[in-house]
Amino acid sequence: MHLSPDDDGVVSEINVTPFVDVMLVLLVIFMVTAPMMQSGLDVELPKTTTVEAVPEDTPHVVLSIGSDGRIMLDETDTTDDALPALLTERVTTPGRTLFLRADAGVPYGRVVRVLGLVRGAGVSRMHVMAEEEETGS
Repeated sequence: MHLSPDDDGVVSEINVTPFVDVMLVLLVIFMVTAPMMQSGLDVELPKTTTVEAVPEDTPHVVLSIGSDGRIMLDETDTTDDALPALLTERVTTPGRTLFLRADAGVPYGRVVRVLGLVRGAGVSRMHVMAEEEETGS
């Protein structure tokens, strides 16, 4: 049997198929988990016994008030003066809902001030977010 000089039994090419497979799996994982990530400030929500679940597919914008009084609209850090314009731009689209996430430690007066800015911007659909209180069984 005669072998050609190029046919020495050693494969000199790198097989990239496993690499591409791993990259595609990682891409799918990131695409699935990205919508589940919370945006905005780290907020400890107040607890209540009456919590209503809102469907995740509802078009929404999240307004967060941190424990230090700082406000963020989705992932945009903003001020009291700039908030009404941002709300008008992002929330007043028909069908969009505003979710308010205020830290449990935020003074009531600060929350009322932000609610006044929201109302002044013409936002008509808003939900206040809270966590369900653990019941001791």
